[in-house]
Amino acid sequence: MTVNRVQIFYFSPTGGTEKVAKLIGAALKGADAVYTDITVPNQDKFELGAEDLAVFCVPVYGGRVPSPAAERMSRITGRDTPAALAAVFGNRAVDDALYELRDMAKPRGFRTVAAGEFVAPHSLNTDFGAGRPDAADMKVIEQFGAGIMEKLRKDELAEINVPGNANYRQYDVVPVKPSASLRCVRCGACAANCPAGAIDFINPRLTDKNTCISCMRCVKICPKGARHVSAPIKAAVSMKLKGYCAGRKEDKLYL
Repeated sequence: MTVNRVQIFYFSPTGGTEKVAKLIGAALKGADAVYTDITVPNQDKFELGAEDLAVFCVPVYGGRVPSPAAERMSRITGRDTPAALAAVFGNRAVDDALYELRDMAKPRGFRTVAAGEFVAPHSLNTDFGAGRPDAADMKVIEQFGAGIMEKLRKDELAEINVPGNANYRQYDVVPVKPSASLRCVRCGACAANCPAGAIDFINPRLTDKNTCISCMRCVKICPKGARHVSAPIKAAVSMKLKGYCAGRKEDKLYL
């Protein structure tokens, strides 16, 4: 199969998934990839054909695909378009995220022909997965890109199985909700860039904690360093994560 175009979509609140997405694009040798950031709410629609390749890259939150990413994907359609899936996790586990992502892509007209699990720093505590993707990860990503291109060249594009359970694990709400300090100057950067639309545009010091997905994007992008998580809560969550995120977890490919 000769690829007409490669479209890479990524949902990346703190940058880890974006980095993996662009490494995957670079690993698709001979293909010119177009990158589309679907992190922030928008009304853009995309249509891909049977001779295109779609790559969907999402972070893993509680073993699931973040709900705003699912909403963005609802406006992306294919026509029996081959797709590669990338689940980026913070050195804990992917659980049902790849399975769920495939289930989202299929009714939209995409056929999953490759998938992978890749490590990046954890959004709540970047000590977990620090420095990832590293040189060893990049070798795996190169293998992923080469494997996809070989499948396309040989026209071996049957849909593959991915790990996970059709009864997706219950998403446990993370009790980490950033708030604004007195340093907030109400510039609105956090509200404009919140993936979930949880921050009030008129008064950015107000956050809808029921809508917030604890992605930490507002903390990362605030120009005044005014967004934060309380130290006791952050310490408690980090201690809990330590039991799951300790040690090096490896990437996995499904080709």
